[in-house]
Amino acid sequence: MSGADLSGANLIGAHLIGTRFNGVRLLETVLANIDLSQAQGLDTCEHFGPSPIDYRTLARSGQLPLSFL
Repeated sequence: MSGADLSGANLIGAHLIGTRFNGVRLLETVLANIDLSQAQGLDTCEHFGPSPIDYRTLARSGQLPLSFL
């Protein structure tokens, strides 16, 4: 998924274990009920505006890079 534009994407319940997020563009991207603990490159995502992230994602993902949040 490296370099993808996920603006407006709905990732509710997506299986993202081992997914590479290097340089991914986020804007109004819904991050809900997913596990990002094994995702790679979250610290390199480009945020072009807010993207909602729910409590289940935060609980399942553990320590996420501050630059991603």
